[in-house]
Amino acid sequence: MVASNRAPGGLNTRAVVGRGCAEIAIDVWRFAAYSALMSAVKLSVVCSLLLLACAAPPASAPAPGPGSAPAPAPTKAGAPADPAAVEAAVGELSAKLEAEEAGTFAGLWVEYEPKFHAVVGFTRDGEATLEKHTAGTVLAEPGTIELRTFERTYAGLIATQAAVGEQLAKIGLPVDSMVDVKQNRVELMVTDKPAFDAGLAAAKISLPPEVFVNVTYQPVGDKPPFKVDPDPNVVVPQLRARSNAMMQALMRGTLTLRDGCLRVVGEEPGHLIIWQTDYFVSRNGEELEVLDREGKVVARVGDVVNLGGGNVPLSDQLKGQLKAPVPEKCVGPYWLMGDISRAN
Repeated sequence: MVASNRAPGGLNTRAVVGRGCAEIAIDVWRFAAYSALMSAVKLSVVCSLLLLACAAPPASAPAPGPGSAPAPAPTKAGAPADPAAVEAAVGELSAKLEAEEAGTFAGLWVEYEPKFHAVVGFTRDGEATLEKHTAGTVLAEPGTIELRTFERTYAGLIATQAAVGEQLAKIGLPVDSMVDVKQNRVELMVTDKPAFDAGLAAAKISLPPEVFVNVTYQPVGDKPPFKVDPDPNVVVPQLRARSNAMMQALMRGTLTLRDGCLRVVGEEPGHLIIWQTDYFVSRNGEELEVLDREGKVVARVGDVVNLGGGNVPLSDQLKGQLKAPVPEKCVGPYWLMGDISRAN
């Protein structure tokens, strides 16, 4: 288990100790390739000086006198470890700690800012445990690993995540979860906090203190701030709460009303749409319109539409997440939508 807070497109830098003249000359040529400010004449002069400096023999040091200490050997003390080597070692260490130190291991991740290093957590005896597993490796270099103490083990958080997930399956709402090792907790992602709280109360579920609820979406609800004229003869199977993540397949077809059921038909028989929350089907004279959460018309029956989402079975779990049962006349296959737009 390794987490990372690296920003997308982030750049790793590494200090180099004891660089030679050839390295410096190469950097000058690289700089010239990126900069139009240095003229060819100036570049030639600089490189000539560098080549002379590199070709010149080093100045001879005076012979040590009687009783004088020998010159110290060059050292790389303080130079940061190679990031690639650290990342590989962190992956190996994480697997070992999960397997061998589950009783105290709390998590491990890499941080890139403000400086590159790994962070490892234990509930106790962290220093001795870390030394046992990193001695003689790149991770033993000073400044490579930061040690922290946490209240809960990673194995305990995984067990909590599984137990809570099993309980939440009873409330019929889409809830995603993750173990946040940096905060030493289990995080739940919910898209309708009032419905979630009501579900917990109805099922008599109490969440443990290490579980944090993150509200990722706030629905408009069944009473939007704009006019909706629903048609009681049109079936709109809809989730009780919005999905946290949408499937990414794309279907193109004609939005069709058939037997009172809204389908997208590309190839027959088309797909019955399972709607996300905050879409409203409204009658406007002879037209049947689909409105989004802002009241904007995003499609009408008869339009060719692009429908994001994916195929789903009408499972017991999905049935439990719907506002109302799907009538038998509204046959599959079924498409759990992500978004909808008119095709160009």
